[in-house]
Amino acid sequence: MTTYRTWVMGLVIGLSLLPGWGFARSMLTFIKPTDLPDLGLRLKLMPESREIPSTSPQVLLMQFTKGTETWKEERFLPVDLWKREQFAGQWVGRDGNKLLLAIMSCLPPDEQSSQPVTRATYEQQRALATNNATFTSEADLVRWISVFTDFPHPVGKRLDKQPARISPVWIFRLDSISPNRVAYVFRLTSGAGKNASTRWVCAQFDLNTDLLMEPACEIIEKEFLSSISALTLARTVAPNRETLTRTSESVPDSEVAKAAQQQVIDSIRNLKGWWYDVTPDFIILSNLKGSAGSLVDQFKTSMKVMRVAYRQSIPEPAKPFVGVVRIPATLEEYREYVGEDNGWSRGLWMPGRKELVICPAGDQGARGNRQTILRIAYHEGFHQYAYYAFGQANASLWFNEGYAQFFENVSFSNGRLIFEESPQALRVFNTLRPGTEMDLNRLINLGWKDFYDRDEKTRAANYALSWALVYYLKKDPACPFAGLLDKYVEAMQSNGGNAEKANESMLANIDVKRLQTDFERFWQSAARQSAARRYNPLDLHK
Repeated sequence: MTTYRTWVMGLVIGLSLLPGWGFARSMLTFIKPTDLPDLGLRLKLMPESREIPSTSPQVLLMQFTKGTETWKEERFLPVDLWKREQFAGQWVGRDGNKLLLAIMSCLPPDEQSSQPVTRATYEQQRALATNNATFTSEADLVRWISVFTDFPHPVGKRLDKQPARISPVWIFRLDSISPNRVAYVFRLTSGAGKNASTRWVCAQFDLNTDLLMEPACEIIEKEFLSSISALTLARTVAPNRETLTRTSESVPDSEVAKAAQQQVIDSIRNLKGWWYDVTPDFIILSNLKGSAGSLVDQFKTSMKVMRVAYRQSIPEPAKPFVGVVRIPATLEEYREYVGEDNGWSRGLWMPGRKELVICPAGDQGARGNRQTILRIAYHEGFHQYAYYAFGQANASLWFNEGYAQFFENVSFSNGRLIFEESPQALRVFNTLRPGTEMDLNRLINLGWKDFYDRDEKTRAANYALSWALVYYLKKDPACPFAGLLDKYVEAMQSNGGNAEKANESMLANIDVKRLQTDFERFWQSAARQSAARRYNPLDLHK
């Protein structure tokens, strides 16, 4: 008995000499064996780990002029393309600890290569590079870590105790700038003899800020690094289309379609449960399960009709485009992908990423959730279409949000689109008072900050007024200003997508006071509103 008590006391004293170790052990552990065949890796992940999709590189749309010719090009920062090339996978565990894996395939672009380039130019430069896969010194590792982690002067240390199956292993503490960030770099050797291959891998951890770094690093080195080994049979890096792709229609053999499809493949590589579906107009990414197949089929059928409706409002862009649509399975995944500032939204067209992201619906039941997802798709799909139709330019906010809500509130009946009133917008609109709160001239000239005001009530009023204006101009058969929307579209397409100039052109020679008066009279007239409900402004059979 005395021996047992002495042993327990010794254990308690021993643990007390490891500050924070027990607490760290409860919040950070690696117990989930995982095979990553596309990477040729076997390792352990954090409990309840789930994959985090990577974001696409930021697109920089640049305009060039040579003589009388003006054109736009999509360009990228070389370092952004390089980082996306190195990225292999990302996970978050139960306690918020994140792991990012990168395959160190080449050194970063030279500092002088900082000017934006086209994707084709980047690929040409990469093909000519001589540093493709060789890390011959500590300086090479430091340079790679510095650029990949955005840490200016990382200091690495080779671990004193090297794991059995990976060697050498270096640790880079980055928490002096990035809280609780640490990166491990190691060399993985697979195969033997002539078939042996050596790859450098980086494992970057962003740990829960409640954790102490020292005991956390001990756990990473003891549990994570020691679990890593090379898989004997590694599949090709590209996902298997038979398991990843749900269905596939005939897609035009164009460079645009190829580039979009490759982007899809890259962004969901190693993401368990993610799949994509291809149509001539869209590439859809999702990890929805169960009824997802029928939802996607309905999305494809509906959006084919919506594209026809969009085209009757804004002529089709001269250059065809393939829209990328991402539908994560949970609200948490959606917010994680679009960022904290956009977490309030339920759908988002991200022109900088060239992606339309749709939030999974909440607690309205299966049928209600499906209808919500489709309505969000119609709304955000218009933003996406208008962006390309205007030469990759953003329309005025009243036009963009008003029209998007107009298309959001549709129903299908015997092959026809029925444009309905928006219950939500109408409810807010009916609380607005004539005068300042209904001032159309103010609305038309609102900038980004004022339109998307931080005050939810003001933002809702701007949305509602925008919908009410577009609905009035499109649906009122007696509207004397019905041509204003077409006039705006013509101005946008003729002036290179300058939204302010388009507003001015639209209102040129227009009696704004008369417009305001007739707009208010429409919304006060039960007869005109009744006629508007019966009137269909679009002929989808054209």
